[in-house]
Amino acid sequence: MEQNEFAILSVQELRMLCRGRLSLSRTNHKRAELLQRIFSGGTLSLLNDLKQAALAKSQRLADLGKEKTLRKKRKVQDTYDGTRQRRKVEASQDISQFLTIPDDKGKNECYRRFYVATSKEATEIGVCAICAREMGILEGGIKRLNWKDIPNKRRLVPKNKHAAHHLFEGCLLEPRAVYTTSHGGVSDVDACKSCVESLHSTANFPPPLSLANNLWVGMVPWELRRLTVPEQMLIALLYPKVYVFKLFPKFSGQGLDPSTLQQAMRGTISTYDLDVAGAANMIQGNLLPRKLPILASLVSITFISVAVVPHRWLRSLFRVRRQVVYEALAWLKKNNPKYYRMVEISQTHMSDLPEDDVPREILAVVRHSTDVAVLDQEEGGYVANHSAPLSGEHGTLSAF
Repeated sequence: MEQNEFAILSVQELRMLCRGRLSLSRTNHKRAELLQRIFSGGTLSLLNDLKQAALAKSQRLADLGKEKTLRKKRKVQDTYDGTRQRRKVEASQDISQFLTIPDDKGKNECYRRFYVATSKEATEIGVCAICAREMGILEGGIKRLNWKDIPNKRRLVPKNKHAAHHLFEGCLLEPRAVYTTSHGGVSDVDACKSCVESLHSTANFPPPLSLANNLWVGMVPWELRRLTVPEQMLIALLYPKVYVFKLFPKFSGQGLDPSTLQQAMRGTISTYDLDVAGAANMIQGNLLPRKLPILASLVSITFISVAVVPHRWLRSLFRVRRQVVYEALAWLKKNNPKYYRMVEISQTHMSDLPEDDVPREILAVVRHSTDVAVLDQEEGGYVANHSAPLSGEHGTLSAF
C-alpha cells in the first residue's frame, strides 16, 4: 500500500478511523505526518480498513460528480428547450400587432373558429371500429373510410379467437362502427387517426390500442347489465367502496310530480380510502347472495328538497329483484368459474330478498335535507339546469 491511496481521506476522518486502534499525537495536524505515523505503527487490518474507507469515499464523490453533471445537462437542455419554444411561438405570432384592433377579416376568422369549436360536429361522438374507443369526431380524427383503403388488415386478425368475437373478413372490429353491404361484406368503417396511422407502418403486430391486441373484453351480458346498485352489492365478492347518493327531485307546477322518477345519475365521483379489512369481516363463507343487512353499511342516500319525497321514488335505482339476482349469479357461476366456481347459491338468502321492491335496509339509510342551496352549488356549471325540460329526478354519486 502507498500513502497516496489514502490522500482522499481528511485529517478528521483519519483520526476517527484510528481511534482506539492507534495512538496519535495531538500535535500531528498535517495529513502527511498522520499517514507516516499510520504506516509506521498501524496494523495490516487498520490499513485495509482505511483503504476500504478511501475507496468508498472515492465512489461517493464520483457518484455526486455524475449527478451534478446530469443536473447541469438537464438545466442546459431545459433552458434550450424553453428558448426554442419561445422562439417558435414568437415566430408564429406577430408581436408588433399585440393589442391592436383586428380588421374585419381577423374578426370573421375568430368567429369562424369559435363556431367550429362550438358546433354540433365539435361535440359529436364517434366510435372507432379498430380500437372501439368513443371520442370526439374532430378531436380523435374519426373518419369514415372505405374498407378497401384500410392497409395491412392482416394485423387486425386476432391470434386467440373467441366464440363471441365479431369478425369481419377475419378482422376483429367494433360492430357499431362497421357498415356492411347488402351481401354481408364490409363496405366502410369509422376509424380514428391514431389507429389508421399505426396500420400504415410496416410492423407485424396489431395497433397498440386495437381490439386485436388482446384488448377485447366483450359486451356486458344482459344478466349483469340490468342489475341495480343494491343487486350488484348482493352478489359482489369484494367491496372496495361505499356509495353516497345525493338526489334532487324535480318540481312541476304544483309541486312534486310522482310521475317523474329517477332516470340516471350524473356529476363527479370522489374516491377515498376505505377500510377494506373491515368490509371483508362482514363476509362469511361462500354463500351468495349476501344478506340484506350488508346494504346498510355500503349505501347512503340523501334527498334534498323542501317537500318530503315518497320512498317509492327509490324503486328505479334501488330496487332488488329476486329473480334478477338469481339469474346473475347463475350466469357468473357458469361463465366466470375463476371467481364464482366455489360460490354456493343460498336458497335461504334468496328467499329473504324481495320479489321486486326496495329493501327495508335501504329505506333505513334514506335521509331528507331541506338545504336546497346545495342544488345551486351542484349545478353551478356552464349551463343552468333549473328550468331544463327534462323529466325525472337527477342526482350525484360519490364513491368512498
